[in-house]
Amino acid sequence: MLRELAINGADPTEVQLTRHANGALLLLGKKRMQASLARSGDTWTAGIDGLGTPVSYVVDRDIVLIHAFGRTWRINIVDPAERALLAGNQSDVAKAPMPGVTIELLVVVGDEVTAGQALLIIESMKMQMEIKASRDGTVEQINARKGESFALGTPLVTLVSLDEAEA
Repeated sequence: MLRELAINGADPTEVQLTRHANGALLLLGKKRMQASLARSGDTWTAGIDGLGTPVSYVVDRDIVLIHAFGRTWRINIVDPAERALLAGNQSDVAKAPMPGVTIELLVVVGDEVTAGQALLIIESMKMQMEIKASRDGTVEQINARKGESFALGTPLVTLVSLDEAEA
């Protein structure tokens, strides 16, 4: 199965998973890795090239948050039609990928940001993660407050294109 995934806000990468007798082969871009995933009760264990670790995850439509190997990854399953829309000149809203609490605001209204730049840090399920800008723009609105909780899908930061901000 071939997919395109954007990992932690990076450019989309082709990912292919092929099953075989001893588990699976994971191709991430040009990297080849032996992969496995096993369930034991309520716990999942992932293996990459022989290293195993407990895994927790949250799925929200085309976004998957994975915590494994002491790190958290935000995986966006790329839809070519959505990618074309994001390249347009519309305002972007960074929404909460899961319920949580705002730990730190890293921008203020009026800041110019670049794609992939951290906007704020949130905590959910005892995991901290950065919410990043999906594209270059200017911070138009911040709906998050340090220490306040929010629900899944809550708009946290709104961006507008640099052209719109100047108008």
